[in-house]
Amino acid sequence: MRNRAKCKLCSDVIESLSRFDHVSCKCLEISISGGKDELKAMAKSWYNFLRVDDDDNVIVPRIIDKTKHEPIEVPALTKQELLRSFDDLIGSYEQLPNHAKEGYVTHYDMMSALLNISMILKCKD
Repeated sequence: MRNRAKCKLCSDVIESLSRFDHVSCKCLEISISGGKDELKAMAKSWYNFLRVDDDDNVIVPRIIDKTKHEPIEVPALTKQELLRSFDDLIGSYEQLPNHAKEGYVTHYDMMSALLNISMILKCKD
């Protein structure tokens, strides 16, 4: 089966052709990757994600959220504590071997960095 999807918002049909091919629709609502090997899919809202099979039939997927967790209480931190945490994060990246530093940055990596920056900027300390 080909790795194809359709966005309900912009009507784009996208296809990932290889394992490292990450493709998004033009409105960036949905994306897929992994080619035929992995069939990975991402969406801002799964309501807007449709699969497209090899015969161009549109399939509404059944989405099962296996990541449901209780909300985590985040303690209020001072600006100095947040900056120290951010410095620790930078230090952990600096300690990576060179081949790992040259690898792909995931959306989780980017989100983690942006959340740290956001918390530091919002801190009233």
